[in-house]
Amino acid sequence: MPRVSSMNLDGSEVHPLVTSGVRCPSSLRLDVPRRVLYWVDPQLGVISSLTLDSKHRQVCSVTLTVTVFSFVI
Repeated sequence: MPRVSSMNLDGSEVHPLVTSGVRCPSSLRLDVPRRVLYWVDPQLGVISSLTLDSKHRQVCSVTLTVTVFSFVI
């Protein structure tokens, strides 16, 4: 099942952040000052964001005409 998770560098203490409404999360970016994680889901045609406390998620529908490998925040 696709999801976005956090974990320690050694792979321990896995904590799911997003478990629904995601198919193929890619191009993850972290805005450290704002404490927000962004990602693209080309299969759903959306750019999503989530605050690191997991309290606020936003989904922006976009029309992706190419596969997004990278983006800048």
